[in-house]
Amino acid sequence: LYGHGFNRDRIAPGISAILKHMEVVAVNGIEDHRLHPGIAHQRYWVTGPGQPSAIEPVFRALTEGQAVSDQPIAVCHRSLNVVQASGGVLWCNFHELCEQPLAATEFMEICDRYTVMLLSDVPCLSAEQREGKIARGTEDGVVKVEAGDRELPQLSKYDDSVRRFIAK
Repeated sequence: LYGHGFNRDRIAPGISAILKHMEVVAVNGIEDHRLHPGIAHQRYWVTGPGQPSAIEPVFRALTEGQAVSDQPIAVCHRSLNVVQASGGVLWCNFHELCEQPLAATEFMEICDRYTVMLLSDVPCLSAEQREGKIARGTEDGVVKVEAGDRELPQLSKYDDSVRRFIAK
């Protein structure tokens, strides 16, 4: 963990505590687990303009016999608008779930409460590009760099929302 890192001496006590009190799991093994996505289920549906939602029948099948509501849900101390929700299935639109300033704890509560999350109205993520304005070294590089020594990538206007959602 953090071998030869910047200011390692300042973070070393924290690393020692982690090693003493937690189980450290290596994630850089020889097997790429992204190539084993689990049980084969369809994970996305593309509908054209004017076509009915492909998610609605999926939601109905997943919630058959359960109480369903379209009322906002309480997440931590915030109210989150939903398309529909049941005891274990949450259906939100992209804007409500990905473009709100939700904290990691709020996403964790959502994941603890719902076993399935359906996301609709996802915009075309390859939208018009704009100049990249991201913090250096957080999303696009792990090597310590000097300010101004690399060019930031062009980003879609939706990239910030997607990165925030993935990071949580």
